[in-house]
Amino acid sequence: MSTCDARRPGRLALRGKATFTSRPDSKYGIDIWCGIWEIEGGQAEINVGDIEFWGNKFKDAVNAKAETPVGAGLAVLKLTGENVSTIHARKVDFVDAAVLDVKGLRVGAGTYKVIDAAAIGETNLRFEQGTDTGKWSLRFDSPAGDLLLTFSP
Repeated sequence: MSTCDARRPGRLALRGKATFTSRPDSKYGIDIWCGIWEIEGGQAEINVGDIEFWGNKFKDAVNAKAETPVGAGLAVLKLTGENVSTIHARKVDFVDAAVLDVKGLRVGAGTYKVIDAAAIGETNLRFEQGTDTGKWSLRFDSPAGDLLLTFSP
């Protein structure tokens, strides 16, 4: 998922009981290069290979057709609705300009497994600006390959 204009990022939304599957052993995985991956609710089934979040992938690139700069952007993992669907993956990298958006997420107090991977690579992930970090926190358990999100109202 990418764009030719960082002001207009690509978007993939999974809602309800959506299923998103790719071959876990595929050579190439899922790339969010200046885009938004929204997962609504806790009923989606997600089983994929590698995932790379790299919002600034094209910050120095030029759109060849329009001859305009692409610009710096964000790779957003947006969790909304009630509860959290776990992303099962082979390897996950948060390379650069990766953001976790939880402003539309409704959960009870507790810790939620956002990602269950065989391996976590780069961990350059931060909350979206304006997130109340007194209530929300995230933690990587790299040996287990997990990204954990905690809500403490």
